[in-house]
Amino acid sequence: MNDSNRRSFWSSVPGLVTGAAGVLTAVVGLFTVLIQLDVIGKDADNGTDATVPGASTVTQPGATAPGGAPGGTTAKFTVTPPSATFDTVLKKEAKVTVSNDGSVPLDITTQFAGADPDKFKVDAKDCTSAAVSSQAKCTMTVTYVPSTAGQHAARLIVAVAGAASPQEVKLSGSRPL
Repeated sequence: MNDSNRRSFWSSVPGLVTGAAGVLTAVVGLFTVLIQLDVIGKDADNGTDATVPGASTVTQPGATAPGGAPGGTTAKFTVTPPSATFDTVLKKEAKVTVSNDGSVPLDITTQFAGADPDKFKVDAKDCTSAAVSSQAKCTMTVTYVPSTAGQHAARLIVAVAGAASPQEVKLSGSRPL
């Protein structure tokens, strides 16, 4: 027998380990992309539309009650989704919808608060330029614009003029090094 052509099993182990690590990395990467694109694992916490329980009910000042009686009409609004997660690779923006579920037009205001409000912005069409009609919806785009690496968090506060209880959308984003 020719001993120079025979190799030990142990000499092939490093190659097998390297190959298995490559396959595992590819599988994990594929699942990460599918989750971030909302192909798998959809829920209300990753930016999909969901009705928020406990919609705000306010009396719009100066409105007219049903039948023409002065004194205010009950206005209701919902903001969806309740939260959105961003990154700088696959999901840089998310849609936020304000729904007027009441019977009077609503004057909407928005602002950012929290640890990193400067890392997020709302596009020019932000539901504040005109009143949102009764039973209508307004959609705005929130964009993640980090200037530094790391984890960032803020809240988009959506309020109705004169309302005591605004609704919030929790925002979180990550930018790699």
